[in-house]
Amino acid sequence: MIGKLLSGGATELIKNVGGIIDNLHTSKEEKLAAELKIKDMIMGYEAEMQKQVTERWKMDMNSDSW
Repeated sequence: MIGKLLSGGATELIKNVGGIIDNLHTSKEEKLAAELKIKDMIMGYEAEMQKQVTERWKMDMNSDSW
C-alpha cells in the first residue's frame, strides 16, 4: 500500500516537473538529462523511505509490547 502511494505520487511529480522542464528554453538533451536526474532523486527518496519503514517494523517486532 505504501509503495503504491509513493509510486503514484512520484509518477505525478515527475509528470509535473517534466511539464516545467518542457517550458524551459533548453535543448532536448538538457531536458532529458534534467528529467533523469529528477527520477534518480525520487528513486533514492523512495528507497530511503522503504528502509525507514523496514527499520520501524524490525523495532516493532523486537519490542515486548503487543
